[in-house]
Amino acid sequence: MISLKKIYNYSFILLSLFPIMSLKLSGISIAIWCLLSLTTFVKEKTIIKVTKNDLISIVILSLLYIFYIGNYLFTLDVILIKKLETCLSFLVLPLFIILNKSNISKNTLNYSLVGFFMANTILALISWFKIFQTGFFKMLNDNNYYQPVFRNIFSDTTNIHLPYLGLFYVFSIFIGIYSIQREYRKYTIAIRSIIFLICILLFISMLFFTARMALLSFIIVFIYWAFKSFQNKRLFASLFISLVLLTSIIVLLTPMKERIFEAIHTKFELPSEKLNDQSEHVNFRYGILYCSINVIKNNWLIGVGKNNVQRKLDECYDGFTYNNYDDFKQTQYNSHNQYIDLWIAYGILGMVPLTISFFFGFSINNNLLYNIFLLLIFLALLTENIFDRQLGVIFFTFFNSLFFITKTK
Repeated sequence: MISLKKIYNYSFILLSLFPIMSLKLSGISIAIWCLLSLTTFVKEKTIIKVTKNDLISIVILSLLYIFYIGNYLFTLDVILIKKLETCLSFLVLPLFIILNKSNISKNTLNYSLVGFFMANTILALISWFKIFQTGFFKMLNDNNYYQPVFRNIFSDTTNIHLPYLGLFYVFSIFIGIYSIQREYRKYTIAIRSIIFLICILLFISMLFFTARMALLSFIIVFIYWAFKSFQNKRLFASLFISLVLLTSIIVLLTPMKERIFEAIHTKFELPSEKLNDQSEHVNFRYGILYCSINVIKNNWLIGVGKNNVQRKLDECYDGFTYNNYDDFKQTQYNSHNQYIDLWIAYGILGMVPLTISFFFGFSINNNLLYNIFLLLIFLALLTENIFDRQLGVIFFTFFNSLFFITKTK
C-alpha cells in the first residue's frame, strides 16, 4: 500500500500540470493538495521540525499576500477580495511547502519540472496539430496585424494569455537544456534528441505566436546560461554569435518579423485622435508608462493602495483622445510592469521590500536552473503584471517554493 507521504509527493506532479488545466481545475487540485499537506503535516508530526527560520521564510515569501491582507483590513474595499482570491497561492504554497519540507522527497522538484515540461509540450503539439489541420501556408499568407491567425490559434487552444505562455515555453526550454546538461551520460541519444526537438518546437511556437518579450528573455537567459556553463570564452563567444545569427534568420522567416518591425517603427507619442484609423501605430505601452509615471509622481512614497491603482490610471487615460476598438475606454490597461504596479500601490517603501521578497531565494539556493527561473521572472515583471493573474501566481509560487526548500532542507 502506498504511504501517505508518497501520495503527497506525487500530488506535486499533478500541480505541475497546471498549464493544461482550467483555472477551476487548478483551484481544485490546489485545494486537494492543501488537504494532503495538512494531513501529512499532522500525521508525520512535522511541527517538531519547524524552525524559527522556516517561519521567517514563510513570511518573506508570502509578503505580497500579507500586504494585500493589510490593505483590505485598512480599506475594506471589495476590489481587494478578488485580489486575495487570485493571489491565494502566494500564501498557501510557501506555507505548506516549507512546513512540510522534511516530508518532500529530493526528487519531487525534478518530477515537477518534468511534469511542467510535458504539459507545455502537449499544449504546443495540440496547437500545431490545429495549425496544420487549418493549413499552415494558408495561415502564413493570411497572417497580419489585424488578423494574427497564429496568435489566435495558440491563444484559443491553450486558453493562456500569450505573454504567460511565452514565459512558460522559455522556462520549459531551459528545463530541457538543463536536463540534458546534467544527465548527459545517463540519457541515450534518442532521449537527448527527443528533448532537443521539443525545445526547438517550443522555440518555434514562441516565434509564431510572436511573444517578443519571451524571445528577448530567451536570448538574455541563454547568454547567462552559456556564460555560467562554459569556461572557454571562445566557445562562449561562438555560441553567442551563432545564437544571434540563427535567431535573426528564424525571425525573418516567421510572423515575429512584423511584431519586431512594429516595435521599431512605433513612435514615442501619446495615443491621440490622429491615429484613430492607424491602430497599428498607436504606442499603447508609452501611453501606459506616461500615466504610470504621473500617478507615481504624486504618490511616490506610500502609494495609493492596490485597490486604487487601476482607478488612478483610468483617470489619466481619460485624457487620451484616441478612439477605436482597442482604445483606453474599451479595454482596461494595467501598468504592464509589476514593479511600477507595486510602486503605485504601496510607494517606494512597499515596492522595495516586496521586490526583495520575490528574489529572496537567490541568496539561499545558487542552483543554475533556479537562477534562470528567477532571471526569467525578473524580466517578465518588467513588461507584465504577472501576479495579477492566478496562472502567473501559481507558476511563480510553486517553483519558487520548491527550489527554495531544496537548499534549506
